[in-house]
Amino acid sequence: MARLTKQEREMAAVADLLRPFGSPLPPGPGLGFTPEDDVLLERGWPHLRVLTNEDVEAPAARAEKALESLDPVLGLRVPRELAAAYLRGYAFGPSINANRRSREENRPVLAARRAAIESGVPVDRAQLDAMLESLCEGKIDDTYKHWRLPEVLYLYEAFLGADEVASAITSALIEVAGRARVSFGDSNSFNHPGHTLALTLPWLLRRAAPSVVTDLRAQLKAVAPQPRAKGGAKQYYALLHVLAEQGAPLPPELEVLDHRFMYINDDVPAVTTRLTAKPQFALRETRSVWLLGGKVLTCPVSLPDTKELQLAMLDELGILREPAAVRVIAHLAARRATQAAAAQWLNAHPSHARPILEALREGGSAKDAKAAAKALELLQDGQLDTPPASEAALEAEIARLFTELRSALEATSDRDAHIELIREAFEAYSEARAAAGDPTPEAYFTHSMGEHGLDGDWCMLAVDVMNGDV
Repeated sequence: MARLTKQEREMAAVADLLRPFGSPLPPGPGLGFTPEDDVLLERGWPHLRVLTNEDVEAPAARAEKALESLDPVLGLRVPRELAAAYLRGYAFGPSINANRRSREENRPVLAARRAAIESGVPVDRAQLDAMLESLCEGKIDDTYKHWRLPEVLYLYEAFLGADEVASAITSALIEVAGRARVSFGDSNSFNHPGHTLALTLPWLLRRAAPSVVTDLRAQLKAVAPQPRAKGGAKQYYALLHVLAEQGAPLPPELEVLDHRFMYINDDVPAVTTRLTAKPQFALRETRSVWLLGGKVLTCPVSLPDTKELQLAMLDELGILREPAAVRVIAHLAARRATQAAAAQWLNAHPSHARPILEALREGGSAKDAKAAAKALELLQDGQLDTPPASEAALEAEIARLFTELRSALEATSDRDAHIELIREAFEAYSEARAAAGDPTPEAYFTHSMGEHGLDGDWCMLAVDVMNGDV
């Protein structure tokens, strides 16, 4: 019998610790706190959006902030008024302030977008069709379309229904295919909006009426009857073929998308293989829990760098009754950037979370115990840690971090210890910058190492750590 790796032993220890609390929950219904949560999970959570009727303060300003953000900030449950404002603004383009035009050139575009946001025009199919046409013609430049365009489409679905949005996307895909046959253009590029539309469509088809799904697949099949077409736009036509033939194997030119389609197709064996090799990927796609059960959340806790992505993780995991989710949320509670939101979740689920946190504090790994202790403090007194109050305070905190790192590295010759020390320092560096509001908190880590006398081989090792190569 093969010996367990260190990571496998650690995951087994987490599983043993959480077993008295009912972990791991099996896949499927029962993972959510409520029947409504289970319905959302079955329908494709987190690949959807839910509209709420709560009042929202300054919806126009919040919509503009969301449109300019590098990462998603709206969450999975979005106030109706804010969602409508956001969709009206998207038609004029996101990330306007980040483009290469001058401030003077941007001013009229921003003014037109603000007027649309504030107009109060209802969300309808005509608005969606016009947006898709502009997008596919290159009139909407969305650098972050890989996450923002699905968000936009899921919000349209929340207003108009899956049938309408899936139909609109299919028409846009067919239009792009028609143009590609003439000029090929750049629809062969995975960065073309047609590819993002195509990868979003299956989640809409999951929720559309069966008769609509049958009709839309037939339309796509008529456009792309073969897996590969001669000439340009091979990947695009191949992608349309896969959408038309549900469950069709991916042709070679689309194998780079296998991690997307394994979740689209609920391919349990493929997801199992992927998470066996890289267990922490379960935190990147919470559909893994629905497909394989709560056992996948015993993985090493690897949090995203930015505040926005950490909050998105909390949002996704927050509907799960699985005890191992509490462990991950405890780590979010230990991060100053997400502490307030994590404390709100903990205080909404105190009887569920407290015994699990106490067990982790007393018997978990050093990292889990530390995170659980902080989460329990939040449950007890709600006192949040203070983020750096100024740029000078942030610089002082980072300087202390690298001084301590240098001393610790020089105190041992063990390479594994060096790797773990650098990993912890990188996490602390990113945590401090995220708490201070930096939109790219992971940036310049090795540069900062060099500034504090940790260059050469230390920096090379740090690159391997950040890339996940060691």
